[in-house]
Amino acid sequence: MSAKYIPATDFRPHPNRDQLIGYQWNDRVTDALFCKTCGIFPYFGNDEFGYRVNLGCVEQLDALALKIEILDGRSMPIAENPGPHPGAR
Repeated sequence: MSAKYIPATDFRPHPNRDQLIGYQWNDRVTDALFCKTCGIFPYFGNDEFGYRVNLGCVEQLDALALKIEILDGRSMPIAENPGPHPGAR
């Protein structure tokens, strides 16, 4: 199983965006959003690529009861000079 993105048409962002702070790293294409109060990372993405969600932030879902796949980030390839993305702001 590979990680999935939620299409923008199926995603409902946090209703009070002013409670979140955004950060863009590396290619500056997607917004990573953090809670200004507790620092949790609820989701990231944009309308073009879709969204990824921290399942621990989904109400009425026991994320610890899900079957998970461990991703070994240390073994993933590093982007060499990724350059600006066409959708970069």
